[in-house]
Amino acid sequence: LNLSGNKISSNGCKELAESLLRNQTLKTLNLAQNQIGTDGGKALAGMLEVCSSLTTLNIADNCMGPDGCHALANSLVDKNNTLTNLNIAGNNIFDDGCKAIAKSLESNTALAILDLRNNRIGADGCKALMQTLEGQSHASLTTLNVKGNQIGAADLHRLNQIINPKDSKPQKATERYRKSSSHLVDPSPMSLPSPHTGRPQRNVASMFGNRVQSQTASTT
Repeated sequence: LNLSGNKISSNGCKELAESLLRNQTLKTLNLAQNQIGTDGGKALAGMLEVCSSLTTLNIADNCMGPDGCHALANSLVDKNNTLTNLNIAGNNIFDDGCKAIAKSLESNTALAILDLRNNRIGADGCKALMQTLEGQSHASLTTLNVKGNQIGAADLHRLNQIINPKDSKPQKATERYRKSSSHLVDPSPMSLPSPHTGRPQRNVASMFGNRVQSQTASTT
C-alpha cells in the first residue's frame, strides 16, 4: 500500500493505524512524506505491537522526532517479530532516537534492513549502534544506511568494519568516505548467511555525506 506524499497528517495516521489493528494481510506500507509527526509515529508504534503481517514500513521524511522514534523502537522490543525492512530516514531523530533504535536491536531478531539517512545522528548515536552490533551475534540486521548524518570518518570506518569485516584498510576506507558519492561496499539489499557461522553477513548500504573530519574513533 503506497500512500506517500498525501499530507495524511498525524490525525489521518492515527485513524489508519487504528484500522490496521484489525488487518492481518497487509505486508508493505509506504507513508513517506505525510507530515505524520510525533503523534503519528506513536500511533504506528501501537499498530506494530499487534500487527503480525507487516514486513516493510517506510515512514521517511515525516518529522517524527526523537519521541516518535522512541515509541517506534519500543514496539520492536519483544513485541514485533515480523517487520524486516524499516525506513525512518529524514525524521530528525538525532542521537537520542538512534540510541533507542540501537537498544531495540539488542532483542529484535527480525529486522534486516534499516535506513537511518539524514537524521542528524552524531558520534553518540553511532557509538550506540556499534555497541549493539558488536555485542549481539544473533542480530538479524544485514543492511544499514547512515548516509547524510554527522558521523566522523573514524567512527564510520569502525561501523563499516563491524558490519563488513572484509574491509580492513582504515586509510583507504577513510578516503572513500571523503570522496565517494556511491555505495561504499556491496550495495545488495541482503546477504547470504556465512557458511562458517550460519549468521547473516552484514553490509552497509551507504555512508556518504556525513561531514567527515579527521578524528579518533569513539571508544566503548
